[in-house]
Amino acid sequence: MLVSVGILSGGPGIIVRADAGANGVPVQRLWEPEQDSATRLQAARTLLQSSDAELISQAQAMLRGALRQSTTDPRNDPRNGPQNGPRNGGSENGAWSAFVQAVAQTESPPRWVAGLLDEMLGRAGEALVLEALPAVARYPDRALVARLIGLLEGESVSASTQQAICRALERMTGLPGGLPGGNGGRDAAWWRGWWADRQTMPAGDWNAMIALHHARLNEQLQRERVQTNERMFSLYRQLYGLLPEGERDTMLADLIRSRDGVWRDLGLDLARRALLSARALGPGTLEAITALTESRTDTVRLQSVELLDRADPRGFSARAGTLLMSERSPLVAAALLRGVARSPREGMERILAEWVASQTEATSPAIEASLAMVEAEMWRDEGALDDVVSVVLGRIPERIQPPGVRLLAVTGRMDELRILLQSERAGVAEATAQALAEDAESLEAILEAARKRPTLFLAASAALGHHNRTARGVERLLALPSGNDGERERGVRALVDVLPAQELVRAVRFAHDDAERAQWLARVATTEFADRADEETTARALTLLARARLALDDVEGAQRALEMLPAGLGMEHAGAEWFETKLRRGEIEEAFRIADEADMHASACLRAVERLSDAEKTLRAVTLLRERFGDELSLAEEARVGALEMAAQEWIEAQRQPEEDEAEEDDGAGDAPNERDDANAGDAED
Repeated sequence: MLVSVGILSGGPGIIVRADAGANGVPVQRLWEPEQDSATRLQAARTLLQSSDAELISQAQAMLRGALRQSTTDPRNDPRNGPQNGPRNGGSENGAWSAFVQAVAQTESPPRWVAGLLDEMLGRAGEALVLEALPAVARYPDRALVARLIGLLEGESVSASTQQAICRALERMTGLPGGLPGGNGGRDAAWWRGWWADRQTMPAGDWNAMIALHHARLNEQLQRERVQTNERMFSLYRQLYGLLPEGERDTMLADLIRSRDGVWRDLGLDLARRALLSARALGPGTLEAITALTESRTDTVRLQSVELLDRADPRGFSARAGTLLMSERSPLVAAALLRGVARSPREGMERILAEWVASQTEATSPAIEASLAMVEAEMWRDEGALDDVVSVVLGRIPERIQPPGVRLLAVTGRMDELRILLQSERAGVAEATAQALAEDAESLEAILEAARKRPTLFLAASAALGHHNRTARGVERLLALPSGNDGERERGVRALVDVLPAQELVRAVRFAHDDAERAQWLARVATTEFADRADEETTARALTLLARARLALDDVEGAQRALEMLPAGLGMEHAGAEWFETKLRRGEIEEAFRIADEADMHASACLRAVERLSDAEKTLRAVTLLRERFGDELSLAEEARVGALEMAAQEWIEAQRQPEEDEAEEDDGAGDAPNERDDANAGDAED
């Protein structure tokens, strides 16, 4: 900064020039008489921002000189009539006016100003004092407070100026009239009394008291601001709910574009609430949120990308890669990387490798995005991939996450992964087992880990489904513990569903009950199964399915399974099942015709008849059983047939008896009126 000081025409002056780049635009002179108020104000602001000690010292000297000249000028003498007080048009008073105005407007005015203001209050006329009070109120110095109290005690100060001084004292001390415990508006007498009790207070105690007052004031103002904002936000939320869709979009867009962070945050909050309520955001709102992705503030960018991700995941994913190229905040990058992971794009290998290596909040999402690129076969830079894998290996065992586990698996790092099957972190162990499921050399390690950790049951099922699609594989899986019944059922079904036909037929014996057996065999009743299996295996599988369905009283299901038997193999494999199905359906004669065709033994037919639950069908079946087998029945079988026949007859009789009793009651009820009539008639004759 270039500084030149000199005495100008009309009084002391200071010329301040700053080299502002190539243009060399000067900061206009503060004291030159011909300068307007705006130019002087700008020069004063520049002075307050300066750290040049020599310039500040010279400026202070010249301000004091200007103050002395304004207070000794004959035109400021009260005896000279209407020009009482410092003159308004002179360069000296104009400089002070610009200076105190700049102090009042500066966010953090320098400390050296306080002493200068104290001198000014002791020498200036009432007009300049009144104009300087907003600047004085910026400093809670005891010397300035004492100076203002002294002015309150003067008899020549007008009532309006006294009120202005009281308001300045409130701002300086943090004691506004509205503070709890205050008197609602302090006058000159109150401040004089207050000062009398505190003017000898030690400096440390004074500073602590002022700090406490301002802290309480700040708390009160903050509470009031929060309450005001809450009322305002509530009204806006209500208004938002009442507006038509198009006007909502306009309102949200305007709020989000606001330069005031409070209004912007309100708009973002309303947009977030709309998404949580499953309301779509309008084009104007989306455009306004998209503009915030270029904000210089990390938190604003983070909010914008999170909202865009919720509002339009596909569109956000498409743009996330572009935004990531210039992003430097790990938190924002993490949100963008999650979008990249959903929709990877080519050419991002190096930026992803950099975020993986950053060891920040963005590292795990970057690993997940890298995995997505590798799985989509978009990764071309092998060197960058080696860098990513190196970082992931370095995170074993404490910091590695499931995406890192999968990335090591797809890049063939199986040996390094197997150790993680024993990880204390369940999620990592499960991800490892799933990632190793396709590796044949890892099968036994997975099964061993699953014996100790039930949550690996599904992974063990997947591994067996890849490498041991046999009945023995099902047996090994059933021997493992599982996390819960639902996982166990899903895991077993997943393995059973990939068994070859012959292995499925062998594995059925391991089913827990007929219901599970029927579930395992359900796929055999499809043309796809029949196309892949030989006729012999298909016939055996369909027969087993029909038998399981009969055990579950699903006669129609058994019938459908039997109807799918290959031609010519029905009686050979499923004669007994056909016989029982026909019995259950009430086709008794057809059932015994099938028994003849299948050359069934009496004992097999008798067992099927014993499973009938209908007495009428049982009696008909017993009759045909005796006709068909006659002397072939053993004494024991004859006794069983007799017991069946007797039980069926007794059941039928038991059903008939209530009907007969009810009929008799109906007949008796019909005779009763006649008997009464006869009795009445006899009485009449007597």
